[in-house]
Amino acid sequence: MKNRAKRWIGTLLAACLVMALLPAAAFAADTGKAIQLVSEGSAGNLGGGQADNVYFGTYQQSSDGTGGYNTDPVKWRVLSNANGQLFLLSDQNLEVFQYHTEQEYVTWETSTIRSWLNGYGASSNTGGSSGIDYTGDNFLDTAFSIEEQRAIVETAVVNDDNPDYGTDGGNNTTDRIFLLSISDISNRNYFPSYTNFSTNTAYVAAGGKLGSGMYGAGEADWWWLRSPGFYNWQAAFMEWEDGSPVTDGNPVNNKTAAVRPAFNLNLSDVLFTSAATGGKSASGMDSGLTAVQNYSGNDWKLTLKDSTRSSFAISNAKWSGNTLTFSYSGAQTGTNEYLSAVILENGAITCYGRILRSTSASGTANLSLPSGVALSDTTTLYVFNEQVNGDKRTDYASALSPIPAPAAEQPPVITTTTLQGGKAGAAYSQTLAATGTAPITWSIASGNLPAGLTLSGNTISGTPTTAGTFTFKVKAANGAGSDTKELSIVIQAAPVELSLIHISEPTRLGMI
Repeated sequence: MKNRAKRWIGTLLAACLVMALLPAAAFAADTGKAIQLVSEGSAGNLGGGQADNVYFGTYQQSSDGTGGYNTDPVKWRVLSNANGQLFLLSDQNLEVFQYHTEQEYVTWETSTIRSWLNGYGASSNTGGSSGIDYTGDNFLDTAFSIEEQRAIVETAVVNDDNPDYGTDGGNNTTDRIFLLSISDISNRNYFPSYTNFSTNTAYVAAGGKLGSGMYGAGEADWWWLRSPGFYNWQAAFMEWEDGSPVTDGNPVNNKTAAVRPAFNLNLSDVLFTSAATGGKSASGMDSGLTAVQNYSGNDWKLTLKDSTRSSFAISNAKWSGNTLTFSYSGAQTGTNEYLSAVILENGAITCYGRILRSTSASGTANLSLPSGVALSDTTTLYVFNEQVNGDKRTDYASALSPIPAPAAEQPPVITTTTLQGGKAGAAYSQTLAATGTAPITWSIASGNLPAGLTLSGNTISGTPTTAGTFTFKVKAANGAGSDTKELSIVIQAAPVELSLIHISEPTRLGMI
């Protein structure tokens, strides 16, 4: 009864997986760009059935661990992209490890390889006399950062009985990292080809953790499955010669078997996918917003949403033409930390660039829109804080902060209706006013100012020399249009000062 129930559950899950592979209405479209937004847990550019690959995490793969950061970026084949998750399998054999340290009855649930892959303690396995503690030395912590681990799904792992011999598969488990089963290998949605070879890294060829004799680097080798073999002291594996499963298995304590881990990744934790090489490192991207090129390859890397960057914020955003100045706070600082920006046009990332190396948690920054780019209801600018770690390595970023588009330019409307009068010979100054988008340029459209006065900017000033009424038209103009208005200035004549005539006293007396 137990076996029939487990097989029914496995069949149901397989059917659900097949349904999940069918196109969904909300599935994000592949924009064909080298950087693509993951929207609502959907990434249309990542095809299942091993059509595409994703680099995620790091692990020693060169024989001496000199690939950088002491480890090398790990390439994973996309087995499926469904229900907001990527089902990933390592592209190569990554390690040499026993399925179980003891030659004894064991299932996946109690195996030491399960504990080592996930970092479980001694109580989770039956290795040795009282189990083996892998909390301090395990694949999960070695291969993935804390943020990468947060994106790895705790998966309900179905442990079917051996389909050929009925050997007990044990209890179902919940794990982040696991091995494939015989059922997984037989799924043509995951493996369109009937042959499933996997080659050794240089590190595995050198024996990996166990130092065992393995085939050479780049050569196919056999790798563990989690399903039991003919007996429960055997585990199934994949044959290196023809790439097919050997269901009767090998002894679980065999030391010359490779490990090919698998896991499910939550796309809701992914902000962008980008071409694994050159996607975010193309020429110009370190100098501000740069057009994102088209990409037809199938190797991608990820930019994860980083929960430690939730305090990043943008304020005081101001536009002057196509140049934006803004304040920021809550930015991460340190190695490879930047303030970056993207432009989304109808959901596609058309421009990306790093605009400032983040050396302080708060400050001011500016950026300019590329020539020919205008923001609108369908074209939006976003700024964010990210750690950019180079080709094939996972990047980490804050949520996108939208920047309001520049307000639409308004043509000027002259609001000055009258000008004060002046006097010849007396200093004069009068400011003109208009509404509309700055900057506004002023000029005399027709007529003439009083002699001695000039228009500079929006101010008429000087010292008039001639009396009279002077009528003219002023013009205010900006990029959105212009306005003219007729104005007059009345200049009064200078007052006449009367001079007193001095008459001498004798003359006055002579006149009497």
